[in-house]
Amino acid sequence: MTTVITGAANGLGRALALAAAIRGDDILAVDHDEAALGELGLPSLALDLTAQDAAERLADAAAPISLIIHSAGISGTGPFEAIPAAHHARILKLNFEAPVAITCHLLAVSPGNAFRSGQGRQYYPSLAPCWAHGVEERSLGIDV
Repeated sequence: MTTVITGAANGLGRALALAAAIRGDDILAVDHDEAALGELGLPSLALDLTAQDAAERLADAAAPISLIIHSAGISGTGPFEAIPAAHHARILKLNFEAPVAITCHLLAVSPGNAFRSGQGRQYYPSLAPCWAHGVEERSLGIDV
């Protein structure tokens, strides 16, 4: 069974991927930054999560999947009106639409698999520090 971690080339996603690998989990590190993924030394998939075929490519590359951690994301800083509308749209697509589409696809193609909705919790970007702390304490045994 494979643990898929998106946004694995940098930041929290990278820390989670490395910690899970040290723990002995089978990892598929996913990010759009192929060069940074190569530096991890883990099985990886360079993928734009907002691409039309992203969910299918991810499912094909990682089957069977036991866990997916959607760590990829972007933000915008500054006054709302100062952030271009196209960037707001990109934030929604990467941070919300892509994880939902990928999760729905994985659930549809993995009946009987250990990958199930409801075994985990739903979190939002504003809760990331709380979530990371919880993962560190309950699951990975690392200090993030």
